[in-house]
Amino acid sequence: MATKQGPHVIHRLSPLVVKNTRKPGYYADGGNLYLQVSPGGAKSWLFRFRLKGRSREMGLGPLHSIDLEAARQLAKAHRTRLLSGVDPIDSRNSERSALLAKEGARSDRKKWSWCCETYVADVKIPELTNAKHAAQWGTTLSAYTYPLLGDKWVDEITLHDVFAVLKPIWLEINETATRVRSRMEAVWGWAKVKNYCSGDNPAVWKANLQHLLSSPEKVQDEGHHPSLPYERMGAFMTRLHEIQDANIKFRRSISPAMALEFAILTAMRTNPIILATWSEIDEERRLWTVPTEHMKGKFPIRVPLSARAMDILQLMKPHRLDSCPLVFQWRGVGLYNTSMLNVIGNMDEREPKTWIDPRMEGRRVTVHGFRSTLTDWAAETTDHDFKVYDKALAHSEANQTVAAYLRGDMLAKRRLLMDDWAKFCSSVVAPCLATTTA
Repeated sequence: MATKQGPHVIHRLSPLVVKNTRKPGYYADGGNLYLQVSPGGAKSWLFRFRLKGRSREMGLGPLHSIDLEAARQLAKAHRTRLLSGVDPIDSRNSERSALLAKEGARSDRKKWSWCCETYVADVKIPELTNAKHAAQWGTTLSAYTYPLLGDKWVDEITLHDVFAVLKPIWLEINETATRVRSRMEAVWGWAKVKNYCSGDNPAVWKANLQHLLSSPEKVQDEGHHPSLPYERMGAFMTRLHEIQDANIKFRRSISPAMALEFAILTAMRTNPIILATWSEIDEERRLWTVPTEHMKGKFPIRVPLSARAMDILQLMKPHRLDSCPLVFQWRGVGLYNTSMLNVIGNMDEREPKTWIDPRMEGRRVTVHGFRSTLTDWAAETTDHDFKVYDKALAHSEANQTVAAYLRGDMLAKRRLLMDDWAKFCSSVVAPCLATTTA
């Protein structure tokens, strides 16, 4: 007979409970560790404690990056600090500030990454009461600006540099790109006040970047994503498989190219793909269950997997690490929002003006645009019902009356659709089925 758990019992949650919990609120694992489920469905870890009569809570990271076991290890380390009378939050901030100060003292000039991290630590963390929002500042800047600007001196950053960061993501994920631009403007402005740089702020929008980039109000509509004509899918897949083969042969990361094909075959957006975990995959039923927090529409969806989609998962399996739950990762490092888009960019560099949308002034196709490619193919060449492929795109029913009665997810019909789509995409392609070794 199970005994009732007391208030000091730790490890109360199980991986299954963590995965299936949907109701917003705090769920105690014990030992000061809590699973937080936001009203929007996002899940993250909190370390809640009381010290010297003051209650505090410390964000440990989102569930998709920090699993249950990792969160428990972090909580254990922070409990050790508490036993010594040390505030974990103050300790973490002090360590971060000391590291930044030590790095900054090495030179009168400051690198962009140092400016970003110092600005977040000194300005945003004290300013934002929500630990998650503060963390998003650092994550956004590091993910999108460090690859090009991280090691560059801030006084050398120009309008051209800012444009180079924003251009690849401006049309694909404009809402995120707009946020990146705003945060770059804030960091550069702070650096100028600190006398680390001078002149005009290169990240300002008005009378500056607005002459180089499309207006956000005009490109944040999903209908504006350039898509590849479906007649070109065979040629595109041939080139994509050549890239996959080369990556396998030369032991390079296979994640971006594999993820791109998986996104095309499942018709899913970028976010669910790069956040997909092995626990979401049911291999026996050939089914991928995408949780609410990964979906734009804030509702879960079951995605049927074609034979080729399952092949891609088998190719990723040898690189699976216990420390990283992500399907598409390489040596424990997941994908950025732009990783799949960069694959298309590399293809475009090799064959300029080949992978374009002739209906949109020859603009290069995007990851999201392949969802439109599937729609055009299904509408013009198949007998599949519009409701089926619209449901496959995870669109919510606009008509409330219809939505009230149409509650199923059309899984069986969507499976037929996705199998036909996969066969069409690979109709002139010999699938890459080479085995890989870790």
